[in-house]
Amino acid sequence: MSTSPLLEISNLKTYFYTDRGTVKAVDDISFSLSPGEVLGVIGESGSGKSVTALSILRLVPDPPGRIVEGKITFQGENLLHKSSQEMTSIRGNKIALIFQDPMTSLDPVFTVEDQLIETLLVHQNITREKARKRAVEMLSKVKIPNPQERLLNYPFQLSGGLRQRVMMAIALSCQPNLLIADEPTTALDVTIQAQILSLLADLQRELGMATIFISHDFNVVSKFADRVVVMYAGKIVECAEKEDLFNHPEHPYTRNLMRSRPLLGHRGKLIPIEGSPPDLLTPPPGCPFAPRCKEVVDDCWKGLPAKKEIARDHAVRCIKRD
Repeated sequence: MSTSPLLEISNLKTYFYTDRGTVKAVDDISFSLSPGEVLGVIGESGSGKSVTALSILRLVPDPPGRIVEGKITFQGENLLHKSSQEMTSIRGNKIALIFQDPMTSLDPVFTVEDQLIETLLVHQNITREKARKRAVEMLSKVKIPNPQERLLNYPFQLSGGLRQRVMMAIALSCQPNLLIADEPTTALDVTIQAQILSLLADLQRELGMATIFISHDFNVVSKFADRVVVMYAGKIVECAEKEDLFNHPEHPYTRNLMRSRPLLGHRGKLIPIEGSPPDLLTPPPGCPFAPRCKEVVDDCWKGLPAKKEIARDHAVRCIKRD
């Protein structure tokens, strides 16, 4: 694995400007991703995970959203300095995205063939005939039976699992350097989830692409990621290698998330996290997790804790670690 990062995010801030005030959806986050590495990004709804993904691809709707500060360096170049045309050539080609719900991502009035071939023709210098052949190969690669017949289907004619496989085929058709999978199994039942995750892991290893895997489920991330970033209220509160994070979680929020997950064969009572994530229009002073934290002390309210390196490749934002 190369020592030079494929992707490096530095002090990224993405804000939304509303009539009620400014929402700091992503607030000064930094992390990097090496070629071939799988980074899990985990947190509750509203923690900033999806906005981070949209920021990388420059897809934040403006207005009301705007990247106000930071750098997003991909293959040595700052994506924030790219023109719209340059970003169009990167999206779907070098960086691909799988959304949560394929039914809203796939165009209902076009066939699977139309949508797969369009991606290939936009980004690859190939004929329509070769693009169709490649489309069949990609549907086979994601284990869709009778791929030539499925090319003629419209999205509504496919099950949720097949639609998600089509999205995977489109995302991977140009062999991207980076895949962003944003909660790719949320809308699927447990059995289909397991199949999609296993397939995604196999394809990631086969193609050797770096992957950002966004989820709210520690069980899913534990099977897929090499390293994990934990987000809360638009901030990264902990980041570590997967084994280190699971064996030695340092932030109270991380520990609470892990205690609240169901474990196979475990009959103990689940321990929910009391309270709700903060309203980002009126965030609490100090640590954003303080209102829900059972380990809170007076200093937690006085300012945001600095990031503390507590071990090699393990950092945490918590006043108790300062």
